[in-house]
Amino acid sequence: MAQDIQPRGIPIQLLGIFRLIMAVILSSVYILSARVSPDALPISRYFQIVLLTYLVFLLISTLILKRQQFQTTKFIYIFGLLDLGFISALCYYTDGLNSPLVILLLISFMVHGAFLSRIGALSLLAVSVLIQLMLWLKFDFNPGEFNYSWHQLMISQGILRLIGQNCFAFLALMLTNSWLHKYEASQKEVDKKNEELKKAAILHEAIIQQSRSGLIVLDPAGRIILMNNYIKSWFGDLDLQDGYLMDYLPSLTERFYLWNYLKFMDPSLFEYNNEKYYVEFDEIKQPTGHYALIQIEPTDIVNMRAQQEKLVALGRLTAAIAHEIRNPMASIYQASQLLGEQEGVTPIETKLINMINNNVQRANRIITDVLVLARKTELERKYFKLPPFLDEVMDEFFMEHPNLKDRIDIIIHPEVSRVLFEMSILRQMITNLLNNAIIHSGKHEDELKIVIEAEMKGENPILSIYDNGQGLTENVKQHLFEPFFTTHKNGTGLGLYITKELCLSNGGLIQYVEVDEDKHGFRIIFPKNV
Repeated sequence: MAQDIQPRGIPIQLLGIFRLIMAVILSSVYILSARVSPDALPISRYFQIVLLTYLVFLLISTLILKRQQFQTTKFIYIFGLLDLGFISALCYYTDGLNSPLVILLLISFMVHGAFLSRIGALSLLAVSVLIQLMLWLKFDFNPGEFNYSWHQLMISQGILRLIGQNCFAFLALMLTNSWLHKYEASQKEVDKKNEELKKAAILHEAIIQQSRSGLIVLDPAGRIILMNNYIKSWFGDLDLQDGYLMDYLPSLTERFYLWNYLKFMDPSLFEYNNEKYYVEFDEIKQPTGHYALIQIEPTDIVNMRAQQEKLVALGRLTAAIAHEIRNPMASIYQASQLLGEQEGVTPIETKLINMINNNVQRANRIITDVLVLARKTELERKYFKLPPFLDEVMDEFFMEHPNLKDRIDIIIHPEVSRVLFEMSILRQMITNLLNNAIIHSGKHEDELKIVIEAEMKGENPILSIYDNGQGLTENVKQHLFEPFFTTHKNGTGLGLYITKELCLSNGGLIQYVEVDEDKHGFRIIFPKNV
C-alpha cells in the first residue's frame, strides 16, 4: 500500500494538469454524446450519468490536491482507485475492451502509479488488469462457443492485446516512477543546499553586523554593496546601501581609488565631522569579480585596544619579573634572619634587621598580589549555589576570627540561588573585603558590625558587604581602585585593585556604596543568570 508521505514540487502539479486534461477530454465526450444522434453514436443514458459524475469528481479532486494536507500518496492512491472505477464503468457502457476509453485505464494507472511506491503502483496495475479481464469476460468471452484450448486462448488476439498493453504500461510506469524518484531526491538535495546557503547567509550577515569594526564592501566602480550597522552609527543615518562612496565620503573615496590603483596602502586616517577614523583596505576575490573591503574604526577605539595589548604585555613582563625577584628576596630575608641570630648584635643592628625583614615581607606580599593578578585569565567559571558557598566561606573565616562570629550578620534573600563565577576567586574576594572592613573601619572589634547581604537586582545576583565604620573621604573614593593606592602604612595598595580586576575578568562588577552613615561597603554584581 502507498505510504503516507508527501510528494513535492512540480510532480504534484503534473498530476493536477493530468486530471484537468482528463476533464477536458471527458467534457468533449459528454458534449459529443449529447449532440450526436443515438443511431450514429449509441451511448446509453447511464453512460452520460457516470460521465458527468466522473467529470465533477475530477474537478473536485483537482481542487483538493491544491491543498498541502491532501498532497500525500494516500490520497493519490485513493484517487487512482476511484479513477479506475469510473473509467471501467464508462468502458462497460461503451463496448468493453473495444471502447476507445480503455486507454484511459492504462494512462490513469501510469500517472497515479508514478507518485506511489512500487507496491502501491503494482496494486493499481493489478486492479487495472482485473478490470480489463472482467470486461473481456463480459464482452469477448462466450463459454458456449468456447472451442479453444487454454493454450490457444492465451495466444488469442484479445488476451495478447491485453497483455501487451499492460506490459507496455508497466514498463512506462517503472521508467516514470524511477525518474520521479530521482527528481524527488535531487529536489531534496537542492532544498538542502538552499537551506545551507540560507543559514550561511544569515551567519554571514550576523558576523558582518557583530564585527567590532565598521565594514564597507565596494565593487570596482566604488558602489557600496554591503555595510554593517557601525557605519550607520558613526556616519549618521545615511542611505549608503547601493549608493556610491563618492557621494557620501569623498575623503575616503580618494584613498579607495589610490588603493585600487596601487593595490597596496598602509593603514591611514581620515576625518569626518571632526572625528578621526582609522581605515584599512583589503581585496576580496570572487568568481563574480574583485571587491574591496574597507575596515573603519574610530581612533579612540584603536588606541584603547593598543593600550590594552600593551597592558597585557606589561602584565606578563611584570609577572615574570616578580617571579624572578621572589628568589633573591627570599635569600635576603634568610640572610637577615641569620644576622639577627648572631651574638653581640647591637640594638641599632637589630632595628635595621627588623626593617629589612618588614620590607622584604611587604615586597613579598606585593609580588604575591602581582602573580595573582597575572593568573586572572586562567578562569574556570561555573554556576554554583551561593547560600551553601557563603556558609562554607564564613565557617573558614570564623575559624581565624572566632571573636567576630557575633559581629557579622548574614542575610540571604530567598530569590537568590546560583551565581556564575570562579569559586576560588570569589572566596578570595569575600575574604579580602571582610579583612578590609576590619582594618579600615576605624572601629574596635567590640563595636564593629558587618552585614553580608545576598539579593537580586533585576536579573543580576548581588552580594553586598557593609560595615558601620567611618566611611571614606571623597579623595579616597576617587582613587579607591587604583593600583598601589593605600591609606594603611603596611598595605600594598593592590588589594582592591586586584579584587576589581578579578571581578571584571569574571564578567562581574564591584562598587563602593553608602546606604547611610552607619552602613557602607562594597557590592559585587554577578553576571546575569541564564
